[in-house]
Amino acid sequence: MASTIHYQLKKLEGSTALYAYATETGEEKGLFEVDFVEYERMCEEGQVPSIEDTVYLIRKSEHDSNFYGGIRVFFHLYKHYLQHGAYAQEYGQMA
Repeated sequence: MASTIHYQLKKLEGSTALYAYATETGEEKGLFEVDFVEYERMCEEGQVPSIEDTVYLIRKSEHDSNFYGGIRVFFHLYKHYLQHGAYAQEYGQMA
């Protein structure tokens, strides 16, 4: 059963955003940086950027479940960015 992932924008420099995220119990925490402006630029140039080209997961490990939590947050944030043209501030309460 998937748990709810909460996130919060920690810093925004130019088009690069730093987010903290965690499960609602606060057990699996992580940080990542994302740059949707760069992601869209790459797409417009005909490139097919991977998530690794867009998201830099701090302490990234594919065998760590918080890696997958970060990927889940990425898609939630990108949907918000496409709908509103801005980075989301937060979702839920960080434990």
